[in-house]
Amino acid sequence: MIVDQARNQKQFEVRQREQQILNKLNRRSRQEQELQYEEWRCLQSYDLIEKSRELREEKYKSRKELIQLNCKYKEEELLA
Repeated sequence: MIVDQARNQKQFEVRQREQQILNKLNRRSRQEQELQYEEWRCLQSYDLIEKSRELREEKYKSRKELIQLNCKYKEEELLA
């Protein structure tokens, strides 16, 4: 009877340790998923910032060309 109780207690402790290890692995897995998601969000933000910068530079370039054209036509009108 004492031997059975000791064996049962030992099995219980082993199962409990196994469960603790599984919980720790699951916790780590969730943390890894959260980190992957945060990395993805950062990359998306970086891409958005980069695209926005490119668009802004294109607008500046178009605006500059428009101003140059307007200046050219005004100059031609004054000379004519």
